[in-house]
Amino acid sequence: GVPRAEGGDPPLAVPCTPAGCIELIQRSGIEVAGKNAVVIGRSNIVGMPVSQLLQSMDATVTVCHSRTKDMVSFIREADIVVAAIGKANFVKGEWLKPGCIVIDVGINAVEDATKKLGHRLVGDVDFAAAQGIASWITPVPGGVGPMTIAMLLKNTLNLARHSVGLPRLPLRKNAKPEVKPAPQSQAAQLEATEAASGSPTGSVVALGEDVTVVLSGPPKLGSDVFQAAVAAGALREKVQQLSGKAAPPAVVLHASSPKGSAPVSLVTLGEQRQVLCTAETVAEAAAALK
Repeated sequence: GVPRAEGGDPPLAVPCTPAGCIELIQRSGIEVAGKNAVVIGRSNIVGMPVSQLLQSMDATVTVCHSRTKDMVSFIREADIVVAAIGKANFVKGEWLKPGCIVIDVGINAVEDATKKLGHRLVGDVDFAAAQGIASWITPVPGGVGPMTIAMLLKNTLNLARHSVGLPRLPLRKNAKPEVKPAPQSQAAQLEATEAASGSPTGSVVALGEDVTVVLSGPPKLGSDVFQAAVAAGALREKVQQLSGKAAPPAVVLHASSPKGSAPVSLVTLGEQRQVLCTAETVAEAAAALK
């Protein structure tokens, strides 16, 4: 679950809390490159992943922990402080560099007789003491916590996109963009598609069209509709060739056939969904494409 620092493919899912910290920093318009960042805590779920994410954004990162000597001296030089040590109000206001950014990941219960439950939640940073010193600071609760949930949903979205061949949504704004081939003219695209697929113009699937393959369940597709989805691989490849898309179309599975629907359908995406063709089997649908 630890994100890469350099080299290799980016992870399909980034640890949610560290990703939430980075999202907060970026959405606030804070420049990270060249800044001194101190991460307090070296856990595998927060401290280490967030330190690597900050390093990948060209920050100079120091990881402090329970064995760090003179931790205060590091914190006083930090432009960005990420506190994830699990100790209530551990970081004092006088330790902070004026104008620094504070991301408080900690969530600790302290006794408070005025509260119904007898306690209240505080972070790892003394929030009141940091006022007027830090230029930005996340509250506890209501700061990093909601971002953790948001990043979980973003991970879910990225995994869903990956499952249908779509590119992931990058976390870092300075992530290297995907290199795409130079755009071709419409005529050149059509010529290349025909050469690759052997299909003339006037195909059932138009060039550039967004299409999905809809498979409905028993009895005609057999007892396991998921086996039919695997068997639809050749059909998806043919649709991809005809449409000229970078990825094959998604497959929609229905465990049972809706009344009046065919076992296999090719349907366009968009506001006005159009059924391009129907068939009794995947093989028949593939043969109908030309």
